[in-house]
Amino acid sequence: MDHNRPLHLINRQILLLSILVTSTLIHPPFILASTTYYVSPSGNDSSTGSLSSPYRTIARCISSLSAGDTCTLRAGTYPETLTLSKKGTSTSPITITTYNNEKAIVDGEHTRPTASLSSAEHIIISGLVLTKSSSYALYSDGSKNITIRGVEVDHPLDGGLIFRNGQKIKVENSNIHHTNFRGDGSHEAISMVNTSDFEIKHNRVHDSLEEGIDAKYGARNGSIHHNEVYGNGGPNIYVDAASNIKIYNNNVYDAKGDKANIGLAVEIHQNRYLTENIEIYNNIIRDSPGGVSFWIEPSAASYARFNNIKIYHNLFYDNKARGAFRLGTAAAYSSDIELVNNIFWKNTQNIDTLTNVDASYNLFDGSSKGSNSLTVTNLNFVNEDTFDFRLTADSPTIDAGSPTNLIAFDYEDRPRPHARPDIGPYEYQGVTNSTPSPSPSTLPKPGDLNGDGSVNLHDFNQLISNFGNPYTILDFNAILSNYGT
Repeated sequence: MDHNRPLHLINRQILLLSILVTSTLIHPPFILASTTYYVSPSGNDSSTGSLSSPYRTIARCISSLSAGDTCTLRAGTYPETLTLSKKGTSTSPITITTYNNEKAIVDGEHTRPTASLSSAEHIIISGLVLTKSSSYALYSDGSKNITIRGVEVDHPLDGGLIFRNGQKIKVENSNIHHTNFRGDGSHEAISMVNTSDFEIKHNRVHDSLEEGIDAKYGARNGSIHHNEVYGNGGPNIYVDAASNIKIYNNNVYDAKGDKANIGLAVEIHQNRYLTENIEIYNNIIRDSPGGVSFWIEPSAASYARFNNIKIYHNLFYDNKARGAFRLGTAAAYSSDIELVNNIFWKNTQNIDTLTNVDASYNLFDGSSKGSNSLTVTNLNFVNEDTFDFRLTADSPTIDAGSPTNLIAFDYEDRPRPHARPDIGPYEYQGVTNSTPSPSPSTLPKPGDLNGDGSVNLHDFNQLISNFGNPYTILDFNAILSNYGT
């Protein structure tokens, strides 16, 4: 979301879109004819795959699919592995989904995997339940332009959603829980391994026996945002030997054992990846053994580095054994770490060291560290007992942040001013109502007709597919009014 966009840029984008719309009306984008096939546990693989004569197995349905087609599962349990290596296109993806939100369960019974993708492209998987895999709930290698939306993953013996060597991967609005059920370290609830251009958003990731969300071993150019991540056996969010990762607007709490909510690491790898260009902002980081911690595997010490780590506008609340910010011996391997506009409250220890750290405009409940810091005795949250950390009108955090507006929006996606922002994840917006917002809304954007989280010409193509051509400007209003948001 581009908050506080200047008016001249909006007008420029509208003009550009008008040109694109006119061009598209004259030369409509090529969209492949599509077919929807149906599957039911009571069906027959010798049937036509229609709604009235569905296939019985997912495998039979997938064998019929071409670019633009949809495989729709009726309610029931499917004791098989969803295996897919086909390719859709940008305008005609292949979709695996459920019928009218019926509950379709792919059950591995702890004897088989539940889903596997290999070099697949432009695939959407939505609404399924993947349960009791014998290994990973979904394992993908070399796939591109994959969207996992609204799925539930539970009780795989190994990790949940695993993407290796992928590109343009999106996991959204899903519930991933009780993964790594055998209790070993074979990947995590969501793992991005040497995968680029990924987005993990609006998910609940919880109660895994290993890490929750992990970007590792060459993962790059990704974002982890608007998630609720809690109760996992490793760090709830882990970045290991990865680069150009944004972690923001997450509610992260209750990491188990002695683990931190957010862990940054450099573990040994043959390619000697570093952990660099990481932004951590607008997160609520609470009630765990640690807040943000750094770690280097001893065998990686000869080359390990943490470079350009930005930690802005977070709330570190009630983190115990390891404290809120723990750099430890990794300080000697670090450069350009910034710690700005954060709240440190009720932690056993706030900051262990500021070696190679530029800390400023942070707020503490005890002894302070860094420049331009504040120490106060009452923050005046709306309701601390219910973890409603929004600000009341007399909060000392208001307008006390760095005069450099580092992050343009707050935890609730509301704009921050161009002058002095408030310290912490929330920006005071005036009168505060009585309803807390523990995690940001997951409602789709107006005009987002294909549900991919963006409003662009793909949505226009969806209009063409749904309603035909040509259009009036009113038909296109939902997209035009929200274009680029």
